[in-house]
Amino acid sequence: MPNKPNCYSYIRWSSEQQGKGSSLDRQLKTAQDIAAENDLDLIEIYDRGISAFKGKNSKEGALSTFIEAVKNKQIPNDSWLVVENLDRLSREDILKAQRLFMELVELGITIVTGMDKKIYSIKSITANPMELMYSIMLFSRAHEESKTKSNRTIGNAKKIIDNHISGTRSFDGFAIAIRSIGNNMWWADCSDGTVKPHEVYFPIAQEMIELMFNSWTKMAIAKHLDNNYKPPTKSTTGTWGRDLINKFFTKRTLIGEKAITNLNGASYTLYDYYPKLIDEDKFYELQHLLKARQLHSNKAKHPHVFSGLGILYCGHCGSTMVGASTKGHLRYRCKAGNLNQNCKAWSFSNKYLEDTVIRLASNHVFNPIVDMDAKDIDATIAGVEEQLKYKKNELNNLVKAIANGNKSNTIMKHINSLELEIDEGERKLESVKAKRNSTKTEVVEWEVIDSKVLDANEVELRNYFRHKVSASITAIVCERISEGHVSFKITFINGKSITASRTQKALAFDGDAWVKLSDHYDRPVEIEESIVRNYESFWAEQEVLEQAVGDDFSVNELFDDDRIRHLSDKLIDPSEVSGINKHYKYKGLFGVNEGNSDAIEADLLRVNHLAQWANGVKGAPVIIEDQHRVYRHTDKRRVVIKPVAEVYYI
Repeated sequence: MPNKPNCYSYIRWSSEQQGKGSSLDRQLKTAQDIAAENDLDLIEIYDRGISAFKGKNSKEGALSTFIEAVKNKQIPNDSWLVVENLDRLSREDILKAQRLFMELVELGITIVTGMDKKIYSIKSITANPMELMYSIMLFSRAHEESKTKSNRTIGNAKKIIDNHISGTRSFDGFAIAIRSIGNNMWWADCSDGTVKPHEVYFPIAQEMIELMFNSWTKMAIAKHLDNNYKPPTKSTTGTWGRDLINKFFTKRTLIGEKAITNLNGASYTLYDYYPKLIDEDKFYELQHLLKARQLHSNKAKHPHVFSGLGILYCGHCGSTMVGASTKGHLRYRCKAGNLNQNCKAWSFSNKYLEDTVIRLASNHVFNPIVDMDAKDIDATIAGVEEQLKYKKNELNNLVKAIANGNKSNTIMKHINSLELEIDEGERKLESVKAKRNSTKTEVVEWEVIDSKVLDANEVELRNYFRHKVSASITAIVCERISEGHVSFKITFINGKSITASRTQKALAFDGDAWVKLSDHYDRPVEIEESIVRNYESFWAEQEVLEQAVGDDFSVNELFDDDRIRHLSDKLIDPSEVSGINKHYKYKGLFGVNEGNSDAIEADLLRVNHLAQWANGVKGAPVIIEDQHRVYRHTDKRRVVIKPVAEVYYI
């Protein structure tokens, strides 16, 4: 038995109101009836909120996809296309609409209109040419109706625009909503005819901006939104649209502006139309931040994290290490060695270095040696410069408008306002640049990065990692110790360095240097009276100390005794029963006491991440150790504190 022809129901509505009303149900019911009457298999295709007046649906909507699929023989050319009326296909002028109609028919498609059940095909039109004339008449009427409606809609919008420019607002101070043309932002509520902050989505939009300033990636923000909030627009997957998120951060709607383009040949910028999410200075800082991330991003399909940043060097010849790909695997290789210039050609797996850096750097805050406010100042400078550029360009356009004869009072007032804003901006720029002379970099906080970053296909996550590396590491020197054994010396912006060695199975690093990377290392400890008493009890049990106490020695004199001098950094002077003891500083988990609770908690988190991150992920080490202990091993009995400082497995 031959397969039934397919019946494609093309359903289009041009406005949100139509989509919420009866338009969808009516068109769908018509298609179902025609499919049943003609024994066809029904397939539904939709163009939501797309107008046919200027042919947008045939150029970028579902209808254009359908036509291409027929041309490519992905859809059989004996298929039927059901539309409520021919005006659902096009409301363009007669020639363009008829051209689209004939293209479909000549491809072999049978077109059926649901309102009158009229069938158009090559066979029917050839047999009765009046059908072609009838279709032309229908397209002509549809175009004239749309043109009349468009003029009425444009007139209504133009009136609201003019009133807005002249300062008209609602009684409670909000802008009057323009709903007849275009769309309003998803975080604004226009349901009562004014533009108010949406009760649910305005706070979410503010949170998105805050997360971006806190170094979240767009991918991480999208995941956060998916997990916590219902998306503002309909979605078959129930997730936030990635395109919505990507465009959100760059639009000037964030500072309240609404841009209307090509309204009867004219364009308008409506200031203070939307409730502001951020002020203008913050907006330009945000654009600078996005550009900086883009600058540090690697646009390759499988980006190398460390290449191109000017921080990765060969320890044998001093040449830069560059990214390479061998049989689909990412590697770093000596540039000079690859060119046979003063070094051997050698390379190592990208995962050796990526895993090592993340494992050792996460859960740290790296404070630069110089003033830590530099990055914020750089963002401010870039923001002010961008703002001035925009305002000067706007001023030039207004001056041209006057030169062309448009001398309205509104334009003159706006020119005066812009000139004042430009003068103020230039003074601010000069002041901020003067402050910048003493600063160079930023404070960088490393939270835990998802272990998916080791997957070369996770482009956005890897570029986020690259941004962290660029901001916090000044140099990485790599040396080949033997076949499959590489060492790294990693230097951070705080001037501290750590060395690590990596083989296919094991990671070994300098535990003393890693302890000193702690945010709490060498900080004075707050002492409580109960801790002092515990120490007094501990020392009283020692024979040497009993004698010293009996002789009424001071604390400093006490450690003149050679037998206990090495314990001096562990002693708390009993006279200091509370407050900060500047003589006792935190030295890591190997020298803790109960007065270091915050430091202990932070370092325990570091140790846990060091041992557990990316456990089982391809490319991660199965053995992790420093000279003092083994943190991870396939045999849990070998996870031990070492009696003597040495490396066991590399």
